[in-house]
Amino acid sequence: MVEPNEQTLRWACPGCGAMLRAKASAAGGRFPCPKCKAIVEVPSPEPVSPPDEYAVRDVYGVLDPKEHSGPVVPVLLPEEESDYSGEDDSDKPAASYSERPKLPRFPMIQGVLSCFGSLPMLIRWGVLSASAGVTLGFVLTAAIMAASGAGSVPGLPNSRLLLLAVLRVMGLLIACAAAFLGLLWTVTASAYGLAVLQDSAAGNKKIENWPDAVWLDWASDAFHLFVVLLIPIGIAHGLGYLLDDPGWLRFVLCCHLLFPVVLLSTLDAQSPFMPLTTAVLWSMIRCWWTWIVFYVESGLLGAAAFGLFWGTWKVAEALEGLVGLISVVIMASLATGMILVATEFLYFRLLGRLAWVCDETVRRDLKEAEQAEQEAAEASEAEEEPEVRSTPVDEF
Repeated sequence: MVEPNEQTLRWACPGCGAMLRAKASAAGGRFPCPKCKAIVEVPSPEPVSPPDEYAVRDVYGVLDPKEHSGPVVPVLLPEEESDYSGEDDSDKPAASYSERPKLPRFPMIQGVLSCFGSLPMLIRWGVLSASAGVTLGFVLTAAIMAASGAGSVPGLPNSRLLLLAVLRVMGLLIACAAAFLGLLWTVTASAYGLAVLQDSAAGNKKIENWPDAVWLDWASDAFHLFVVLLIPIGIAHGLGYLLDDPGWLRFVLCCHLLFPVVLLSTLDAQSPFMPLTTAVLWSMIRCWWTWIVFYVESGLLGAAAFGLFWGTWKVAEALEGLVGLISVVIMASLATGMILVATEFLYFRLLGRLAWVCDETVRRDLKEAEQAEQEAAEASEAEEEPEVRSTPVDEF
């Protein structure tokens, strides 16, 4: 519990200069700056000195955001963003921060779906689902037009040849539009997925820190996930030369097993080219049971999503004629988009919960090690302290 009269720390973000504030009990914690998203550490409180109206003390503790240990996940969550505007705001109240929530008894089950009850999450789910549905609908329309134009042969009437040529051109234009929309969707979905992961790793019940509308940051997130995904795919391709198994199964297993390890490692190292770090490897040993639960839950999630995809398209294919064509292009595409986005958000939610458990376990181990080291140092000092013997004093 935070005491009412507990000292309040104020300091500036080393990246953007935003004014930040936290309780003294949160000293040593790490969190992302609401403005620049740099990992900032809460400084230790200054020693209390006697009151002096002429004393000048430094109230800011600026630390290098790159110096950290453990998974790169925020330790404290901002209750409100800083109102830093580049002007002198020393008289303005700084943003306050709450204590890190405690882990529930079953963190991989309790509260996992609570983030889907917020309006911002539902809005983003709807927008991404509609975008995915439109993109997939364009792809199917282009494929249908290309298949219709493939039957052009010499000897057909000029009107028939002209119609087939128009279908080909329209199919090409629609395919280009689908590629552009698919790129926009991938970039946006990557930024939202990492936001869900980071807020979940911080213990948030709901997703509060959605990314700002900065295209370069979103493109950087998409590139990060693309590099992370290439690593398990490359390993699966290499294993194809050594093992004789179905290709799709090899790729699915490698992505399922290696993607979370590589992603958490790259976030820990703050580099997409660091596929494995010591902190993540140690968490797999120390929190092995939580990793197993995550793999089971994510595997069931993937199987359920595949089953919904298969059922949706089977129902659409059962309809014939114009109604069946419209249902495939529109209804099945939109349903697929909703399932795809929901699966993505839930997967990153589970991965964030896994990072939360691992980070809390590592912190507890470090705290216990520090306490044991301190107790050993105190015991050593007590043994080395010379024995003080009393001398008799004559009373006069």
